[in-house]
Amino acid sequence: MQNVTQCKVKSPAFVSRPHFHLADRFYQEQFQYGIQPDPSLHDSSFWLEPHSSIPVRVEMRLQLNILLEKVPGIEYLFKDLQRVMFPVLWF
Repeated sequence: MQNVTQCKVKSPAFVSRPHFHLADRFYQEQFQYGIQPDPSLHDSSFWLEPHSSIPVRVEMRLQLNILLEKVPGIEYLFKDLQRVMFPVLWF
C-alpha cells in the first residue's frame, strides 16, 4: 500500500449568498456602497415533489469571494490593505 501524503490547500476562495445575504452584517459593512442584499434576488430555494422527494425546481444563488489580506514578504505593496472578504461574482 502506498503512503498518501495529505496536502492542505490554503485557498483564499469562499462561497456565500449574493451580497452576503443572511450573513453577519460585518461582511456588508466592509463596503461603502454596492452591497445591498435583496431576498427576492439573492435567496436560494428548491421545490420537492411531495411523494417522491424529487427536486422539481431549484434556484441556487451563490457568490464567490476572495479573502484579501497582507502576504508575508510583500507587505510594502499592500501596507494599508485591510483584511476583507471581497466579492468577485455571483451566479
